[in-house]
Amino acid sequence: MSGNPPTPTALLRLAGSYRANRRKKEPQPERKKLSPPANVSAEVLAEWHRLVAVLEPMRVVTVVDELALEQFAEYLVRWKKATAQLEKMGEVIPVRNAQGVVVSFKRSPWVAMQIEYGLMVRRYSCEFGMTPAARSRVETTHEETQDFTFSRSQAVG
Repeated sequence: MSGNPPTPTALLRLAGSYRANRRKKEPQPERKKLSPPANVSAEVLAEWHRLVAVLEPMRVVTVVDELALEQFAEYLVRWKKATAQLEKMGEVIPVRNAQGVVVSFKRSPWVAMQIEYGLMVRRYSCEFGMTPAARSRVETTHEETQDFTFSRSQAVG
């Protein structure tokens, strides 16, 4: 299949799109509390909980998204580790000859890993409506709870 993937119906509904009503035969997964993945590292579990805390209020995830969320969390952790390694070791590695003299430099393998994991994180972010472009197509129905009005008396003190 070529072209852009279809926009999830949940995002279409939130955006108020007429296209959401055209998808009559789309399966409607059960909406219930998502179960944390088993047999994952503590880092992945922490990222999973962070993602769920963001996505559940948006009402775009269901129980069938649990595996995708686990993969998303895994790629986030891997991307963060690759980024940390790059900060620690640098983007280039010296290549030494038999005498130990630096003769050239090569790109660190962590650069390729960071790029690859970053692309996967971006892909999952788009799938779940977590990028600026995806959010621009979504309208929420809840009222803003914070008051952002500004008055001169607050500024002056």
